[in-house]
Formats: sequence, C-alpha cells, structure tokens
Amino acid sequence: MSHTLASTSNGIWVGTILSAAAPSVVAALLNIPMRLGIGVAVLFAALFNVAMWRRVELVPIAPEDAAAAKKVNWLLAGLYALFALFH
Repeated sequence: MSHTLASTSNGIWVGTILSAAAPSVVAALLNIPMRLGIGVAVLFAALFNVAMWRRVELVPIAPEDAAAAKKVNWLLAGLYALFALFH
C-alpha cells in the first residue's frame, strides 16, 4: 500500500471541482447548450483528475500500518452504516 500527502490529495479534489466549474462558466457565457456544456465539464474534470493522480508521488506504507489502516477503514464504514440506519 501507498499513501500521498493530504494536501496533495485535497489539491487534486479542489482542482477537479474547479476544472469542472471553469468550462461550465465558459459554456454559460457562450450560450452553449446545457447538455454539451455539462458533458465537456465532466470530461475535462475526469481527464484532469486522472492526469493529476498519475503524477502524484506515492509513499510506501509499512505492512503493519496498512493492516491497521484497513481495520480503521472497516470500523468507520461500519459506524457510518450504523448511523445511516437511524438517520
């Protein structure tokens, strides 16, 4: 397993949102049909996201840390499912 810095991960997320927003604004300003504008925005955001995740530096995790992270992940998923039942 590997991980990346939280700031890098958050930067990619924000960049993806902005890369979807920019073509949407341009499409609205140029009176491009909504379906085409949304399609271009989604395509651009997906391409940006894939390109950035391919460029990011991944740092290896020790096997013990990976096992602990896996347990925590399942615990949090279980708690979320439990809370979702009573929401």
